[in-house]
Amino acid sequence: MWITKNGKCLLCNNNSKIPNKQLRVFMQIIEARSKSVLDLWYSTFKQISFYC
Repeated sequence: MWITKNGKCLLCNNNSKIPNKQLRVFMQIIEARSKSVLDLWYSTFKQISFYC
């Protein structure tokens, strides 16, 4: 999954074959917490780049 600049979540693949309903829930959680995820990412790696 990718987090976009505007906090949305994009699925790049589902090779793990996570059921669609569960995958949608995961994506909603990531979108709802995208700022926290990005803040933690930046504090760990000191940089952020976006796919889109």
